[in-house]
Amino acid sequence: MSNENLNPLPPAAESAKLDQRQTALVELRAAMERRDNAAAEASRLADEEAQLEEDMEAAIQEKTATLAEAQAQLAVFESARSHLEKMQEPPASALLEEARRNLNAAKTASDTAAREARVAADGLTRLEERLAAVRRRRGEMRRQQAVDHEAFEKVARTLRIFTQEALQEAFTELEKARAALAGKRS
Repeated sequence: MSNENLNPLPPAAESAKLDQRQTALVELRAAMERRDNAAAEASRLADEEAQLEEDMEAAIQEKTATLAEAQAQLAVFESARSHLEKMQEPPASALLEEARRNLNAAKTASDTAAREARVAADGLTRLEERLAAVRRRRGEMRRQQAVDHEAFEKVARTLRIFTQEALQEAFTELEKARAALAGKRS
């Protein structure tokens, strides 16, 4: 019994059927690529989120430390000012001049610590904004992954192909069928 008897479709109908299968296989390949790309992006975003959370923790610790330093420097400044005010009653020029230098140094240190605390707070705000953006993007990616997975599953169930290897085999079989059809026409 020859192959021609097993295949009752005319060559044009068989060619159309092969075209439909090729279209479905191309759709499946695109769905697989979208699924794989989305998984890679989701993994990258998870890593970025974890790094941002670590950075935020470090920024919070830095902000806490700089605030504590600013408060300590302010206490030194207030102590130096109080000491200077007490010293101004009976003039003691050398002690008074040293107290003024200490007061200026304490004021400078207090101002510097306050600036560093503001910089740390600004850095923390930027990290919080980045983390929120990454979390929003991860949510979008999860929703897109669900849509892409659903599309993939629909096409994959229709074709009964669920792996890249099976997809490649299907394309190989399709090419063989096209070659056989072309051989019949010759």
